[in-house]
Amino acid sequence: MRVFAKVLMAAALAGCASAAVPASPTHEGGYDIVSVALTLTPNLTVHSISAEEVMTLQAEQPLSDLRFDANALTIQSATFGGRAATWRTENNKLILTPPRALHAGERAVLRIVYTGAPARGLVWEENGFYTSYFSCDWMICALDRSGDAFAFRVDLQGLPAGWRQFSAEQARAYPAHVQGFGAGAWNEVRVHDGATEFVYASGVASEADLRAMLSETPRMARFFEHAAGVPFPHAVFTQFVSRESEAQEGAGFAILGDDVVRAVLTDPHEDWASAHELAHSYWGNLLTPKDWSHFWLSEGLTTFMTAAWKQQRWGEADYQREVTLATQRWQRARDAGWDRPLAFAGAYPDLRTRRAIQYSKGMLFFVELRRQVGEDSFWRGVQVYTSAHAGGVVESADMQRAMEQTSGRDLSALFREWVYP
Repeated sequence: MRVFAKVLMAAALAGCASAAVPASPTHEGGYDIVSVALTLTPNLTVHSISAEEVMTLQAEQPLSDLRFDANALTIQSATFGGRAATWRTENNKLILTPPRALHAGERAVLRIVYTGAPARGLVWEENGFYTSYFSCDWMICALDRSGDAFAFRVDLQGLPAGWRQFSAEQARAYPAHVQGFGAGAWNEVRVHDGATEFVYASGVASEADLRAMLSETPRMARFFEHAAGVPFPHAVFTQFVSRESEAQEGAGFAILGDDVVRAVLTDPHEDWASAHELAHSYWGNLLTPKDWSHFWLSEGLTTFMTAAWKQQRWGEADYQREVTLATQRWQRARDAGWDRPLAFAGAYPDLRTRRAIQYSKGMLFFVELRRQVGEDSFWRGVQVYTSAHAGGVVESADMQRAMEQTSGRDLSALFREWVYP
């Protein structure tokens, strides 16, 4: 189960031990990852890696096998508590078999040595590299376990002198899909604002451009902090501007495509990417969906918060423009016969359709919720929801309870109409 500080990272190096009280089975696969310590050496010439991963986990039920995502890596060795394990690939899963079955509540240390060239999830630039999206392609994990957060530490070895680095925050536990790191010969700008140091880094943008493109970041952070009612959760937050056209959140960092954020230099109102990924520091990272059927709570709310930021910073016309864009995207999915409840757990035909529902329809739900319950009740509801579940996992009913608490209204009909299958 996720808490703000699940375990000290030193526990990753502890031996096998039995917990006093067996854990309840709350995660897919019947195990809870507590911490991961990764020592990784990149080969900058052939774009491959060699690594040792030390994972501390706890069995939530009797386990003879543990299942992770299969990937393009080659395992050299795997041990549980120093004893050799076996492994195989089956139905796109990597299956690791301990030397003996784990019993419910048992904590064990899995040590894996591997090499390879990740098929996805690691992007190589001319003078650096960074992780992107598919974290379980460069480490052993399972991406579809969004509710399992763990402490993460990475030690990058063999880097050229003078290279700069960033990595996921170690102070709190986060799920696999937002863990990551990067290193390179980059330009870097550091800005202190309150309790947070904001780092702007890039191998493609100059220091002057970084300052100009990301100048609103501290103001954005204060806006989201006020909306959340929870202090900004990072002592250091890195925005890395990449050559690739993308925008991706991470635990204490964001990846932003140069062409995406460079638009701010000609039109300051085009700041949606940095706002959206920064908002994920709360909704999506600090509060993680229990499973992907509740992913709309992350993407719908951050899309709405991006519009709310624009409304506060640039005015009502910018907010209404975001509403119009979301309406158009949702309508395209509806025209294709693909309107689904926000908590739909099935498969989508493509990424564009999934985003039309979870991002755009999700955003419009919060627009409607705000209209129905009123300004004061809505924003107090966001704060109740955020503070009550900070550092934990959330599901759709948590948002309903928070909004009903602050509005004093039964919102069952509204949530049935928009959210529940």
